[in-house]
Amino acid sequence: MGCVANAPQVIVVKTDLRNVPRRDNLAQGGLVNPWATPTPAVYDPECHYWETPKN
Repeated sequence: MGCVANAPQVIVVKTDLRNVPRRDNLAQGGLVNPWATPTPAVYDPECHYWETPKN
């Protein structure tokens, strides 16, 4: 069904944090940690970085 297990989550991201997947980029439409393990995504995690690290 997915009405309980696949509830979307709100994620707060600072404006300078880059390479954070948006809802359009996620295969399940905004579900960031589903119950099914997303393979091979667990082996190739995203690399987040700050646009201006000194700030």
